[in-house]
Amino acid sequence: MTLIEYKGHPSLMDRMLHIRTYRMKIRFNIKGLARVSWFNRNIVMIDKVDFIIDDLRTVMHGLCKTAR
Repeated sequence: MTLIEYKGHPSLMDRMLHIRTYRMKIRFNIKGLARVSWFNRNIVMIDKVDFIIDDLRTVMHGLCKTAR
């Protein structure tokens, strides 16, 4: 089995390796879908993690203050 890049002849294995490389590039560069749900206008659930909006706001203000 040889690859075209190494001055070999094109083969089925070469094509499969190129397709696999392209698939991995797509997989690691595009975000997957997340499930977002709202409860009582104050709680957000992203996948299986719950956040209270006020707590999330406090964390974000703290991060901005620390960054400054």
